Amino acid sequence: MRVEISVMAFFAAVTAAAAPPPLSSPHGDAGVALFADDHETTVITPYGSVSATLPGRTDLTAAWKADVITSASVDVITAATANMEEVRQEVGVTAKRRATVAGLDLDLGYVYSFERDADSHVVNAGVRRELFGKNLEVGLRYGGSLNRFGVLGEPASRWRSLAIHNLEVALATVIDKRTTAEVVGSAFFSAGFHANPYRRVPIVRGADLIGASWLGESVPDDRLRGAATLRLRRALGRRWVTTLEYRLYADDWGVIAHTESLEAVCDVTPRLSVRLRERAAYEGGASFYRARYEEDATLRTRDRRLSPHLSWLGGVALMWNLGSLGPIGSVDLHASADAIAWRYDDFLSPSLSST
Repeated sequence: MRVEISVMAFFAAVTAAAAPPPLSSPHGDAGVALFADDHETTVITPYGSVSATLPGRTDLTAAWKADVITSASVDVITAATANMEEVRQEVGVTAKRRATVAGLDLDLGYVYSFERDADSHVVNAGVRRELFGKNLEVGLRYGGSLNRFGVLGEPASRWRSLAIHNLEVALATVIDKRTTAEVVGSAFFSAGFHANPYRRVPIVRGADLIGASWLGESVPDDRLRGAATLRLRRALGRRWVTTLEYRLYADDWGVIAHTESLEAVCDVTPRLSVRLRERAAYEGGASFYRARYEEDATLRTRDRRLSPHLSWLGGVALMWNLGSLGPIGSVDLHASADAIAWRYDDFLSPSLSST
């Protein structure tokens, strides 16, 4: 059993006093998140954003985030590297136009992320329309990204590329005064370099790794994925709101996954809310995944995410509105703690015998 703990806390100043046109309701937030696990991996994530509402019901947001990573995990060992230290950063901007016509919202965003051996350009666009007196909401969203990967020390001209396209269609409806339902269909297509350039796969011919040949990971160039999600949200009394979700996922690599999640939010006071959540998932392995490779197979991987595995998450969060602070119209304090457990039987205890 592998257990990982994530703790996140941030202090955010939001909804500052309104400024005169052309900007109105400027606001921002900033904070830091901490992730740690029992394999000596830690991730510290500072982040911040600034938003403003422009004339014409247009919301504009600029955001920045960084991941400061240190690790001596099993993943690093299988990649045949020493203790790893890395910094990953991303900057982005999002524009949202509300009610361009009756009940129609549009949004457009761009994110650029980079680190020493990879970079990524991501664009996304969405449209949402309310119908039948706001009893039905229809949404359509597209996302596309161009990603490049390399190995430390090699020139950027030798980096590999991966293009990803995804399309999402969502339908949400009001069942009664306390209950809403949403159905989401998602499709993803990716083409290019899907492997990890650092990962090596042992080709073994005996009972152990002595004499094994270590070859680079090799996976298909294309991947087609699809998912269907059902989400129910219901208010319980005046204080509680609960959300139940189930997601079915499948792809042409042979992976099938089932995920359920449950979330409950309670308004303890008008200014203090508590959120409880849990998520459990089972994911089957890819058709070409093996705990043991005895020959130079065309397709091979030691990616734990492509092996059969289970995962579970449980967490609690506090959301506290502190009211005004000097010239700042409102101050919010959020703090959360999550416990995450994974089980990768083949990955943690690979079978190196033929029996």
